[in-house]
Parts: sequence; structure tokens; C-alpha cells
Amino acid sequence: NFDATDGLQSQEFNFNSYCLLSSGDVRFGGIKGVHIFKPGDVSDNTYVPPVVLTSFNVLGEPMALEKSLQSTDAVELIYTQNFFSFEFAALDFVAPAKNQYAYRLVGVDEDWNRSGTRRFASYTQVKPGEYAFQVTGSNNDRVWNTKGTSFRIVIKPPFWATAWFNVLLFLLILTTATLAYRYRIAKLLEVERM
Repeated sequence: NFDATDGLQSQEFNFNSYCLLSSGDVRFGGIKGVHIFKPGDVSDNTYVPPVVLTSFNVLGEPMALEKSLQSTDAVELIYTQNFFSFEFAALDFVAPAKNQYAYRLVGVDEDWNRSGTRRFASYTQVKPGEYAFQVTGSNNDRVWNTKGTSFRIVIKPPFWATAWFNVLLFLLILTTATLAYRYRIAKLLEVERM
């Protein structure tokens, strides 16, 4: 539960080198000396940290947005921009290296990806459609922000994969078939007249 970032003299303590003093202090002997603390002075961090997106990259480059990333809740991409990544942070500064994260891309991920202390996520070959990137985080004592933050992504399909293009293509084929049929009938009637 505790390490050098919490003030311990090292990560390793000697076997059976501990005792409870009459003052209520606890003493541990380690490879770099003795550590003494009052258990009553150790308190949990109950702060629920807000989680923010710190970076949004498309094809490995930061995406230019009209407003700041924190003020933007959605973005539209074209079908070739289907490789993107996020960086995020839980805003708790007691021991930020111990903050934990979980994220998912709704529509791609079936469940939450628990990334531990890793603060980024990337996605490749995402098909056209609508998605929501969601991320939650915790403080150093694993008090989670269950609401987290969300960012909507719309990837537009190529024009040849849109509904209106398919309707136009169908109408063109239907019109061509109708004209070809009428032309054939006209030729048959002309032959019959001769």
C-alpha cells in the first residue's frame, strides 16, 4: 500500500523487524534504516478527482479544434482518419503517479479497459459510425470518479458507402435497365413492322 513516494525509507523491510511501541508508534526495520510512524496519522485520500482529456491525436498528430479540448464534446472525422488516440488525467495531485484509469470506446470495446497508471488510449482501423470515448480515474487511494468524462466521435463513411449514393446508384441502374428494355422493345417492333 505504501512506498518511497509515501515517505518510506525503502521498498524492502527485514523479516520480523517490527514492533509496536508503548506510545502507539509502529517501528519497521528496513535495509536502509528504521521507519517509525503513528498509525493514527495515516489517513485515506477521499477526494474524488475530476477526469479530463489532455490530448486528442489523429493519425499521430494533434487535432486542430475550434475550441479547447475541454470545451469540445464531439468531433467529426472522415473515413481515412480512423486512427486516433487520447491522453487523459485524473486531477488529484497527492500522488499522481498512483492515479488509476479505465477507458472504453463505446461501439468498439465490449468492456472497460483497466490501464492502471497508463494515461493514454489509442484505436486503429475504426469503422465509420458514431462512438463515445469514456474514461474514468481514481486518486492514489483508488477512490474512483465513476462519472468520468466522455467524448463523442463521428467517423463519416466515404461517399460511395453512404445511403444517398446507394439510392442514386440504384436509380441509375433502374433507369438504365428501363431505357435498355424500351430500346430493345422499339427495335423488336421496328423489325416486326418490316
